Amino acid sequence: MAAYETEAYHYLIKPVEYERFAQVVGRVCQLYARDHHIYTTVFSHERLALNIGEIRYFDSYGRVTHVHTTEETYQISTTLDHEEAQLPGHFIRIHQGYLVNMNYIRSLKGHSVVLNDGEELEMSVRKKREVWTRFTQYVEEHTFLK
Repeated sequence: MAAYETEAYHYLIKPVEYERFAQVVGRVCQLYARDHHIYTTVFSHERLALNIGEIRYFDSYGRVTHVHTTEETYQISTTLDHEEAQLPGHFIRIHQGYLVNMNYIRSLKGHSVVLNDGEELEMSVRKKREVWTRFTQYVEEHTFLK
């Protein structure tokens, strides 16, 4: 039970091979860097700095975009296209109005993306194949059981 409390990413069994150790440490470093990158934007006429790993998704209608984080939601005046260009590759456009952090996707169901907390976001028919392909690839690349 204590192992779950440490939020372990992977287990290595002795004797540890150097190549395997380096591979696991490399993945941990990539995940840490990806999730601790700072995203900045303007919110209520102030510069806002968010940990990119805490951003669950963006939704947008017109020039009003909402940034949904693990703690709260911010409304910013920009387009989703502009925000998408600023973000790393683990954010995926699932609909004209949604940009989702794949770290928070639990599953894909029909024409919906189900987030970790059970919230469902509509996925466009046009984007469905791309979303399924990219999410499957993302899960395969970030599974520590390899």
